[in-house]
Amino acid sequence: GPWTHPMAGNMGQRHDPSIFTDDDGTRYMLWGNTFVAPLNNDLTGYISEPVRIDPAGSRPGPDGKPISHIGHEGATMIKVGGKYVHLGTAWSTDQGRKGSYNLYYCVADTITGPYGPRKFAGRFLGHGTPFNDMNGKWWCTAFFNGNVPPESRDGVVSRNIGDNARTINEQGVTIVPLDVRVLDNGEVSIRAKDPAYATPGPDEVQEFGP
Repeated sequence: GPWTHPMAGNMGQRHDPSIFTDDDGTRYMLWGNTFVAPLNNDLTGYISEPVRIDPAGSRPGPDGKPISHIGHEGATMIKVGGKYVHLGTAWSTDQGRKGSYNLYYCVADTITGPYGPRKFAGRFLGHGTPFNDMNGKWWCTAFFNGNVPPESRDGVVSRNIGDNARTINEQGVTIVPLDVRVLDNGEVSIRAKDPAYATPGPDEVQEFGP
């Protein structure tokens, strides 16, 4: 130190802010689920108004009303194959602290969208940060977020845990390998490699393909 906060009071109230740096060096702040705004070079403020980004389509919520946002917190951004991958976090049941805390994503050609449909990246990976290591391998951080002690991994793929906030992650930081690739049709695919994380559970309210 001493440490300083470049934005000071200019940042505003931002839930779960994260910063994404684009290929041209432009930095963007993401927050909520989800707003995005570019930052100036010295990170002291925004250079334009925030834009809301959401996946295409919607899913039915617990109250029957459609949900169009990707989740409710933990928004971040990575770039894969020249495309923008917007990641967000939600509980599998779309109800607070019920089920597994999961990571979802959607993809666009520009940072402000339009984005494609909401897809599943990994169970128990909510609020995780995907990163590419020095050897080119992709990983995602994971942590304990539950109301009860960690679940056994045995049989968790087929276990409905929607009655409470449950996880297989121990206290501390876990890193989980990811399969990140661009498919032959040009689509970006992201999915945890470990079967315990790769498969949506029976408590998942949205239906996803393999």
